[in-house]
Formats: sequence, structure tokens, C-alpha cells
Amino acid sequence: MGNPVAVVILAAGKGTRMKSELPKVLHKVGNLPMLFHVANTGKSISPQKMIAVIGHGADMVKKSCNDYNSNLELVLQTEQLGTGHAVLQTQDSLNGFNGDIMILTGDCPLMTNEMVKNLLKSHQENNYDITFLSATMPDPTGLGRVKRNEFGEVTGIIEHKDATAEEHKITEINTGLYIVKSSVLFNLLKQVNNNNVQGEYYLPDIITLALKQNLSIGTASTDDGEALLGINSKEQLAIAENIFANRYNSLT
Repeated sequence: MGNPVAVVILAAGKGTRMKSELPKVLHKVGNLPMLFHVANTGKSISPQKMIAVIGHGADMVKKSCNDYNSNLELVLQTEQLGTGHAVLQTQDSLNGFNGDIMILTGDCPLMTNEMVKNLLKSHQENNYDITFLSATMPDPTGLGRVKRNEFGEVTGIIEHKDATAEEHKITEINTGLYIVKSSVLFNLLKQVNNNNVQGEYYLPDIITLALKQNLSIGTASTDDGEALLGINSKEQLAIAENIFANRYNSLT
């Protein structure tokens, strides 16, 4: 029996490129809002708690939760100051929780149960402090790159906007799915700063901080990196809908 698990879903973003008043995570794939695809995947690891961090269009998201998943605990991020800041908002809700906290993104409706189960398994079997899911992409433009040393050990994650020309050549990407021991997560989040191009508190910065503190960092990998690309536009939504339909048809 592994450690107890809590799931945090990041669902506060506006999704400006969607060009819609509807919060990004409420756009539907296969007739279900993206947020609830992710919540259903999170349920596959039988978490003790499941929390969604909401922000833009919070009232609409709350109403949608009443319709689709009334058991999802909601935490409000009043200012959208980045993914690290979003997770920090769950500290009160997770006060007293002792286990592992899995962090999922609410705009990735194609993530599978297998992905999150493999991430959990790798994390708990190796007793890592932090584990994240990585994938190799033929075109990683716009995505955070995984930096490793000559021994294959993770040395950091660099966002595309902050990467050098040499770092842009890295094809292993951070998919944005993490699992972190509760004993270290919030201490690390409080040390994250916003000294970057976007002026935001990036969740991936906990990797750099953890490495400086000699905490253990592990990865699980997936061959289906495209299924974990965040949906940021109507064009990407249409692509996800097509992939979802093909998956469904292959099972029927």
C-alpha cells in the first residue's frame, strides 16, 4: 500500500487565445468539459482529496461542477500569477495531509489513466521527493525543456521563452504533470520567485530549488506526448476532439 495521494488540478486560466467568454477548462471535448476529463483521470489513482484551483470565470466553473462533479473541492486563485502561485493556494485545504500530491493541468483532456498511474508508481517505488512526467517531442517549440547532466540526471527545467538557442535544441519536454511529497511541496513553492520574462511564479521552478537542496528528482516517461499538450486555441481544441473521437471509435 503506497502513501495516500491528493490530486490538484490547475484550472484558473482565462485562455485568451480561445477567444471566448467561456473559461478555457469548460470547453468541451467529446461533449464533456476538459476539466472533468482530467478529474476523471485523477480519480483513477483513488485520491483522498481532489482539488481544482479556479480563477477566471469562477462562477461558471462552480456551476459546471454542480452539473458534472459536485465532489470536486474548489479553491480560488484571485489573481492569476502563475502555476506555482496557483498550487500554493491549496495549502490550507491540504493542511494536515501527509502523503503525495499529484498536480494535473485542467486543459489536457486527453491524458490517460495509464499516464497518471505510471507517474504515481515511479514516484512511490523510487521514493522520490518530486517526480514529473516527461516526453520526447519532434517539435518542442513553446514547451519547457528538461535539462540533464552526462549521467542522465535531471538538472533543471527551462521554459521555452527563457531558454537559450542551445537549450531550444533539447527535445525532451516537461508535460506539466507532477507528483510531490507533501512534506516538501509548500516549502518549495514559497521559495519560487517571478524573475522571468512573464513575471510569473512557475511551478517547474520547484525542480531547480529542490536540486539545490539535494532533494531527489525522478521522471516517468510517456510515448504519447501529444496527448498532454495543453489546449490553448480553437484549432487545438478541434485537433483534440478528432483524437478523442478516433480513440473512442477504436474501442467500439
